[in-house]
Amino acid sequence: MKSKKVESEKVESRGEKPSAKKSRVSFRIEFLYIYKKEQIFKNKQKLCQSLHTIALTPNPHKMSLN
Repeated sequence: MKSKKVESEKVESRGEKPSAKKSRVSFRIEFLYIYKKEQIFKNKQKLCQSLHTIALTPNPHKMSLN
């Protein structure tokens, strides 16, 4: 009976460790995904701002032609 109990404990501990590791990995992937989305959003904002400033400034090529 003792040997069966020890075996069942080993199986349980094996079952717990990968799940804990898996949750950590999934959390990290989720974190990186959110972080990347934030970076992309910030880059889009910067791009929009620069495009807006370019649109507001008069075109130097047109000025030189006049």
